[in-house]
This record gives sequence, structure tokens and C-alpha cells, in this order.
Amino acid sequence: MLTPAPCDIRPGSRSCSLWYPAGRLGHRERSFEWIANQIQLLIDNDGFPEPLALYDTAQRKVDRITPKSRWNVDAVDAWFDGTVPAHLTEAHQSRLVSMHAAQLDANAAALSGASA
Repeated sequence: MLTPAPCDIRPGSRSCSLWYPAGRLGHRERSFEWIANQIQLLIDNDGFPEPLALYDTAQRKVDRITPKSRWNVDAVDAWFDGTVPAHLTEAHQSRLVSMHAAQLDANAAALSGASA
């Protein structure tokens, strides 16, 4: 079982771990698996923001919540506060995925010696 970090938001970062929304839900004492399942249900059914794009070492997008998953703090707070319509959160997530994919492509090109 993962132990929640005392501070889920890294200094200078606007992303958070799974433990931040778990705390807002009042479930920090639960196991990682239980919390991940609850958050996935909120994503699937209630418009909760998806985690930021995460890719494995083979550059495949990870399609599940993992201990390394991170969320945009502003999107999480907006969902809890009810201030952002779901379609805007989805548009923001789509832009983030595109941005991260472009950065991965550039990194791969730099590693292979090709020009980006």
C-alpha cells in the first residue's frame, strides 16, 4: 500500500498525485487500488478530469491510473468546486495530450539523431 505524501502538490508545479483528490473526497486512508478505482469511476461517469498523459518506456500511452499518474490541480479544484463545465476540462486535457505527444516526438528524434 502506498503511503500518502504529506504534500501532494510539488513546489512550483500545478500537478498533483492521486492523493490530492483522494483527500478532497475524504478517503486518504484507503488503499491506492481503492482510490484509483473510485477516481476512474468519477472519470467515466461524472466528468472528473483524466490524469495528465503518461507514457511508458516503449512510448505507449498508459491507459490506467498508476502511482505515477498526475492531474492538473486547477482542473481537479474546478471539478470539486463545480466551476468548469466538463467539455472545457476535456478540451484542456486534449491540448495537454497533444503538447506531451509533441514533446515525446521531439525527444525521440533528438535521441535518434534525427532533426525534429
